[in-house]
Amino acid sequence: MLGWIHNKLCDGFYFPFLVKLLSVLEKLSLNYWAKRFVKSRGYTDESGKKPPRWVSELLQFFFIVLAIIVLSTIDSIGTTRWLIVVVVVLFSYRLAEIIVFTLNWIFVHEVKVHLYRRSIAGFLLNLFEIALYVAIIGTLRGCLLEPAGGCELVYTHLVGIFTLSPAVLDTSCYACQALSTVELFASLLLLLVVLAGLVGEILRGEVGDGK
Repeated sequence: MLGWIHNKLCDGFYFPFLVKLLSVLEKLSLNYWAKRFVKSRGYTDESGKKPPRWVSELLQFFFIVLAIIVLSTIDSIGTTRWLIVVVVVLFSYRLAEIIVFTLNWIFVHEVKVHLYRRSIAGFLLNLFEIALYVAIIGTLRGCLLEPAGGCELVYTHLVGIFTLSPAVLDTSCYACQALSTVELFASLLLLLVVLAGLVGEILRGEVGDGK
């Protein structure tokens, strides 16, 4: 019995399962399929083995621009029920994609040292994305306790993200509570990654200076 358990779980009990789960979830990502599509067309990075890095950056830029447009026209969108559903589902999906990618970056992917700075910049933009998307979803779901303009709303959420105290939403609604929890979890995850990356850069710099 002990030998069977050892053979089945020699790599660990829960970590291999976590890695497999995250790898499966990543395959549900639009970013994953966009990179596969570009690579299948013969476009790769300098190694010739991986998709070019601009794919993720372009997709991120697309969602940010789309979110800004939606936020600036949110009053008109809020009058059309089917449009509310489409927008909420779209940006909820993007939030989930950011969380899954971050978890994969931490537990699954092997990131080269010289790519850390680029990754940190990407994660900082992810924090801005979270503020945008939560502001949009919260507004369309009626989670706001007080009416606020788009810029003010995003600023409030950014302050909440960097202070780990999410903007106060309607606590009587379970969906709004879940949105606030997701914002806190995603923010904490990204801030830890950014902080770890910055500390790593400093330590590598000190080692380099020591040589």
